[in-house]
Amino acid sequence: MLSIITCSISPEHVQRWLVNIQQTAGLEHEVIVYDNVDQKGLCEVYNICAAKAKYQNLCFVHEDVLFHTPGWDKLVVQHLSNEQIGVLGVMGGRYKSAFGLSWKDGKTSFYRYNVIEGIEGKHLWYFPKNEMLSEVVCLDGAFLCCRKNVWEKYKFDEKHFKGFHFYDTDFIFRVAQQYRNYTINNLLLEHFSHGKF
Repeated sequence: MLSIITCSISPEHVQRWLVNIQQTAGLEHEVIVYDNVDQKGLCEVYNICAAKAKYQNLCFVHEDVLFHTPGWDKLVVQHLSNEQIGVLGVMGGRYKSAFGLSWKDGKTSFYRYNVIEGIEGKHLWYFPKNEMLSEVVCLDGAFLCCRKNVWEKYKFDEKHFKGFHFYDTDFIFRVAQQYRNYTINNLLLEHFSHGKF
């Protein structure tokens, strides 16, 4: 039902992450952990893992994330059954300038998120109409879910993105040529990083 994929650089983080997945995921799933000792770029790692995935729903998630919503995977699979949806996330923006580096671009009223910032312990939630799904133009790469046929059409661009940055923005923009991308209101995760550029 769901293939959960991560790129690991920290045995400590990935062990905590694996226990959390076991405690919170309720559907039949597989976990694909790529031990990135060879320091491949994230696009290459995600493409390798997605090609191996046996399920038609994919979840690309960072290892420094913990899920707080029991059965979060069921929510993902339910939403991805809508063929108009391209990519789901929990942090995204409804505006993207040509100059901003992050999904956090423009006014904060453009943001849509449901996340605990693990470093500061703040719960950030903003869905002004209390909508279950909010359409966005960009998403944070800490948590990206899509159907396998979407990934097959718009694979992560490992030719142009060799490292660990901007892969998410590029992927989301390309998927948006055919599909709509959304943040989800009722899936809460905790992310232990602010990200770096």
